[in-house]
Amino acid sequence: MPIRGPNRCNDQRRYQNADMRTFGSRLKAARKEAGLSQAQLARTVGMSQGNLSDIENNHVPTSTFTPKLAAALGVEALWLAEGRGGKRRP
Repeated sequence: MPIRGPNRCNDQRRYQNADMRTFGSRLKAARKEAGLSQAQLARTVGMSQGNLSDIENNHVPTSTFTPKLAAALGVEALWLAEGRGGKRRP
């Protein structure tokens, strides 16, 4: 019987789910999905690019800009902030 390697599909899903555990990782994923640079998103919501970078790198656990960021990215604020509920806005 041949020895099978790791199931890459399951490993990839596990990695993606683990990556979405923080506010910063959800923000970064949603920004990239929207095709925006940090500078573009920061300018849209009225914050500095440095502040946005700090959030994405998990140096800042939350932000008063969360509702504006969620609206600009077309995602639910609760999903962005806490990872709960649906991702996309209806």
